[in-house]
Amino acid sequence: MKKTRLITIFIIIALLAVFITAFASCFNKSGGLKVTFYVEGQKYAEVKFNEGDYEIVLPENPVVEGKNFVRWEYERPETGEKAEFRKDTIWHYQSSMDVYAVFDENMSNFILNDNGDAIVGVKDKTQTEYVIPAQINGKNIEQIDREVFKDNKNITSVTIPNTMKFIEKSAFENCENLTTVNFAEDSEDLYLREYVFKDCTSLEEIVLPDGLSHMQNGVFEGCTSLTKLTTPFVGIGEPSASTSSDTYYTLRLLFGKDSTEAIPVKDLIITRQKNLFSVIFQYSVVENLTITSQDMVLPSAIGYYIRNTLKTVDFSQATATALNYSAFEGCTHLTSVKLPSNLEELSSRAFFGCTAIESIELPDSVRT
Repeated sequence: MKKTRLITIFIIIALLAVFITAFASCFNKSGGLKVTFYVEGQKYAEVKFNEGDYEIVLPENPVVEGKNFVRWEYERPETGEKAEFRKDTIWHYQSSMDVYAVFDENMSNFILNDNGDAIVGVKDKTQTEYVIPAQINGKNIEQIDREVFKDNKNITSVTIPNTMKFIEKSAFENCENLTTVNFAEDSEDLYLREYVFKDCTSLEEIVLPDGLSHMQNGVFEGCTSLTKLTTPFVGIGEPSASTSSDTYYTLRLLFGKDSTEAIPVKDLIITRQKNLFSVIFQYSVVENLTITSQDMVLPSAIGYYIRNTLKTVDFSQATATALNYSAFEGCTHLTSVKLPSNLEELSSRAFFGCTAIESIELPDSVRT
C-alpha cells in the first residue's frame, strides 16, 4: 500500500514538474516576443512584449493623407485568417510577429475644408453607401457642409460618426433613394440645420441620437415615406419648464412649418423631452406613441390632435407622477395603454370616450 502511494505521489510530482517547465517556457517565449508594425509596406515601429506583461504598448495610430486608420491586423499562424491585433492579447507560441496597419481607402473620396475638419464635397458620387469617418488625417470630422450630397440619386445609406457636430442646410436634400441613416449612439451636441433631409422620399425610418441638441425648420420636409421617427425631442430643441410658447416644439416644424398636409409619422418614440405640449401632434397621424423620458410633464388633452388615429400608448419606460385632465379623451381608436411605473395621479376623464380600449396597465403607485 505504501509503495503504491509513493508511486502515485511521484507521478504527481513529475506531472507538476512538466507543467511548470512548460509554463515557464511559455513565458520565456512571450517574454522574447518582438512585434514589428508596418504602414503601407514600410517599417513603422517595433515593440517588445516583456515577460510578465499583460498588455503590449501599441504605437501611435499612423497618419496617412487621404486615408483613415482603422486598426492593426495580423495573420493567424494556425489558420492564415486576418484578425485585429489588440494590446491585451498575450502570445505564447512564437518569438516574433508582423502587424500591419489597415486603412479605409474611401477616405480619399471626401473633399475637406482648409481646416480639415469638415466635408465640403465628394469626388465620386456613384457610390451607394457612405461611411463618414470619425477622423481623417488625424483630425476629427465635425461637419458636413451645406448641399454636399444634394440631388445625389445614387446614395442609399450613410453612417455618421460621434464626432459630428453640424450637418448643414440641405446636406442630403433630394437624395430620393436614401433609405438608411445611421447616427452613432454616443453622439453629443449634434446640430441639424434646416432641410437636411428634405425630399428624401425613400426614407421610412430614422433614429436620432440622444445627444442631438438642436434641429431647424423643415429637417424632414417632403419625407413622405417617413413613418417611424425616434427622437430625443420634437421641434427645435428640448423645451424647459419655463417655455412660454409651444410653436417651435411640433412635428409640423420638422416637416415644414408652413405645411398643413398630414405628417406621415405613425410610430413616434420620444426619448428625452420632459415638457410636452398637445400641439406637438398638430396635423399628424400618429398611431403608436412611445415616450421613455424621465420626469416628464404631460399636459391636459395631450392626445387631442391625434384622437382619430392613436392606437397604442407606451409610457412604461418613462417616469411621470400625473396624467392630467382629459389626457386621451376622445381617442376612439386607442386599444392599449402602458403607464409610467411611478404614476400617482390619474386625473378625471383621462380616457373618457376611449371606447376601443382593451387593456390599461395601471401601476400600484396610482392613488387617485
